[in-house]
Amino acid sequence: MYRLRSITVLLISVSLLFSNVFFSEAQNNSEWVFDHWNKDKDNVFKLAKEQDRYVFLFFGLQNCSNCRTISEIFANPENRLSAIVEDDYIPWAYKANDIASIQDDTIKKHVNEIVASKGTELRLPFLFVIDPDFSDSYERLLVGSDLPLGPSRITELQKFITVDLITNSALAWYKDKDKVLSLAKEQNKYILKLIGKGTSPNSQKVIKHLNENPLKQTINDNFILWVSSDISEVPINYSLLTQPNLPYITIIDPDKPDNILDMAWGGRAIETLKEIIHSYIVSNEIITSNNQVIIHGDVLKISNHIHNEEIQVFTLTGQQIASFRKNDYSIQIDASYFPKGMFIVHSLAGWSKKIVKHF
Repeated sequence: MYRLRSITVLLISVSLLFSNVFFSEAQNNSEWVFDHWNKDKDNVFKLAKEQDRYVFLFFGLQNCSNCRTISEIFANPENRLSAIVEDDYIPWAYKANDIASIQDDTIKKHVNEIVASKGTELRLPFLFVIDPDFSDSYERLLVGSDLPLGPSRITELQKFITVDLITNSALAWYKDKDKVLSLAKEQNKYILKLIGKGTSPNSQKVIKHLNENPLKQTINDNFILWVSSDISEVPINYSLLTQPNLPYITIIDPDKPDNILDMAWGGRAIETLKEIIHSYIVSNEIITSNNQVIIHGDVLKISNHIHNEEIQVFTLTGQQIASFRKNDYSIQIDASYFPKGMFIVHSLAGWSKKIVKHF
């Protein structure tokens, strides 16, 4: 009996020993980023452009202990770092035996410049955020030796990979819905809502476009700006659009916040943004240099430097729906009988403008 019990104990001990060995090997995530993230540069940038995402590059060297430590941090699902990277970026991992053996010319250039400017005592890895449209440069850099030790290391990594879309915007953006609605009602303005991500090149382009005058001034005078990175707030009918489709831009009446008056998205946003914005001007200033043509509710307003001209209004199919003479520098016309949609306002003096009636 005693011998049988000894054998049983021995077998259990051996079993536990092997399971512990297996468990240790299973938890070895020192090469996790190199095992899980894309290593094909061409594929990385192809996917980044197709999916409208920045590239996140993890660069390390063989036998780099700090690279292994940071790899293990990204591998840990509890801190959600890998989830953020995989949701918002196309991740790319590149490892070389030493700096001299780097095959990618762009990475070699960046690494040599970093080493030259910061010294040879740097600790890897080097982490890069790259806009796929400008693959020879980078938007952000984090060097391993700049990371603190302890739990704050995770906090700093999270800050690095979290890009706020409106950080450098000169416009006043709000994130609180109640604040937006309150301001819009107080100032009698429409709401321009943008749903986008800081890691979306299209979103960044649109933000830059909105900050350029004269569009910036028009927006300041006529809209309260609402920004969100929560994709779940995208109206359901948009969800069927082919990706990539960020950013989503909607014009909202503060008195009817669930009623979307107009919209633009993705690559179309910049092309149609100016036209949409000028369709919802509420200020009395003449924004355009020559002709201001807007329709607000049931009133068509035209202002310019021409004192006497014949005006015609056509549908996009060429059907004429109105004709009148403007005998002053500005005029207001009843547009209640105009059907909903886009029209061409044409002057026999030689100019034309597109307008949209929404009600």
